[in-house]
Amino acid sequence: MYLVLSLIALIPVLILVQLLKLGLYEGTQLREAGTKQAESVKVIPALRGTVLDRNGRVLATNQVSYELAVDPEVVGFSQRANEFHRRMARLTGRRAAYYGRLFRKAASPRYVLVGRGLTEQQKNEIDSWGIPGSVLNPTFTRRLSYRQLGAHLIGH
Repeated sequence: MYLVLSLIALIPVLILVQLLKLGLYEGTQLREAGTKQAESVKVIPALRGTVLDRNGRVLATNQVSYELAVDPEVVGFSQRANEFHRRMARLTGRRAAYYGRLFRKAASPRYVLVGRGLTEQQKNEIDSWGIPGSVLNPTFTRRLSYRQLGAHLIGH
């Protein structure tokens, strides 16, 4: 009987030892692994190819633009939020206050859509800033060289 009670009393002690081990010895390593998992990159290539006529002229092609979203809850973003607002203002021609308002009035505190239709050059510049929590998603649109006439020719 005493043996069973001793074993049952030992369980909370073992749990406490495991918590201390995780918190004191492996905590930093586990936090870094969690941060790496949260900041993954996913590249999605265009699915449609360029359509040419028999003379090699382009009838239809893909055009990429980017959508920028930010998760302001990510560790490190709040320290660089003002810098992000200023840089976005310089990049897009809007005021920095516009971006501050955008974050304050966002419907979701975990996902704020900051911009659509960003060019490849703007995307590369935003990537170079290294702002935590920023996500650039590519969107592909079809560009028809001859507009309506081209649409009828290729069956669009």
